[in-house]
Amino acid sequence: MGNEQSSMGNEQSEDKLYDIVDNDPQRFIDKWVDKGYLNAPDESEKKENTAAVLDVRETAAPPKFTLPIEFNDPYHKPHLENFFNTIRGKDTLNCPVEVGYETAVAVLKVNEAIKAKREVKFSPNEFII
Repeated sequence: MGNEQSSMGNEQSEDKLYDIVDNDPQRFIDKWVDKGYLNAPDESEKKENTAAVLDVRETAAPPKFTLPIEFNDPYHKPHLENFFNTIRGKDTLNCPVEVGYETAVAVLKVNEAIKAKREVKFSPNEFII
């Protein structure tokens, strides 16, 4: 994570989650649909009702993207399995240690700000291991 932009993942990687240069939401999502990480919404679910009156107090629901797999385990289990298997020498970490640290710092700072009911302030030196 740089001190001028915030992003997740390695900014040099082709598969970074957030592209600083091109942050078009549709291209962002299409990239993950094309790779098979997300399922696109079923367009047949949309039924146009021409007799409906537009209610300007509500916005239309956003498209619903789903994961192409179903988790039967708790959401944190794959992360813990990867971590412990790495410690045992049977695997390598899915996420670089530096990114995990930066993510933890960000989450802890946000939690602290919410508890204190104040604005989150980040300093670049807080992300240095």
